[in-house]
Amino acid sequence: MKYYLFLICIVCTMSSTAKEFRIFTDKEGRMIQAKIVKCDPRSGKVTLLRDNGTKATVPAAIFKDSDVSYIKEWMSASQFQLNSKFRIKTDLDKDKVDDKTTAITYTVQLENKTNMLIEGLRVEYAIFVRVAGFNGEKDSEKIYTGALDFDSIYHGQKKELTTAKEELKETYKAYTYQDTESDGYYSYTVTRTGQKKMTEDKISGIWLKVYGPKAGGEQIVRDFTDSRGLDEKYTWPADKFN
Repeated sequence: MKYYLFLICIVCTMSSTAKEFRIFTDKEGRMIQAKIVKCDPRSGKVTLLRDNGTKATVPAAIFKDSDVSYIKEWMSASQFQLNSKFRIKTDLDKDKVDDKTTAITYTVQLENKTNMLIEGLRVEYAIFVRVAGFNGEKDSEKIYTGALDFDSIYHGQKKELTTAKEELKETYKAYTYQDTESDGYYSYTVTRTGQKKMTEDKISGIWLKVYGPKAGGEQIVRDFTDSRGLDEKYTWPADKFN
């Protein structure tokens, strides 16, 4: 039993919520209300935070089978939260359509380096675009959103999916002006046309919410951004995913 627990546990901690407090029952029927804060493979012990604020470190093998299953669930969720164990990566691809339009897509890669199958993986994404204004136009923002279903990823497996194709545009305003030309001894006025750039779309970055395994019935969600401070500058557009 201790060897089995060695396989399912690694030294790590996981952010906990009040909902993770549960009743643990040992094989003799004794119960405590607590939540897991650490699992140590070297000793085969689990550290529990009790509802009275005290901690207890006990062999995981003392608990009944359903609690051991919960420990496995907790460990899957905790490994999912570690970038060294579950990696998230994005790559931006740009394709010039014409002088004023560029098509963009992001490739989202998930890599499972945990020691277990991670199931039910889903990614919601928001691509933030700053619309820079010129010649009196104000700056504004665009947000492109979507979702990618990765389903399951085995240990050691990488999986890639691509976001929907969007477009970055430049807009221009036509104007006319008078110019003078000469032909020998004669000068005359001609009307010419030109264009002024009014707006230009510029990518600020992509924000992912990666929905992973559940712990205690609550799904664990990881946030990922490809630009530092993106999640501080912008607000996640939750209304786009209702």
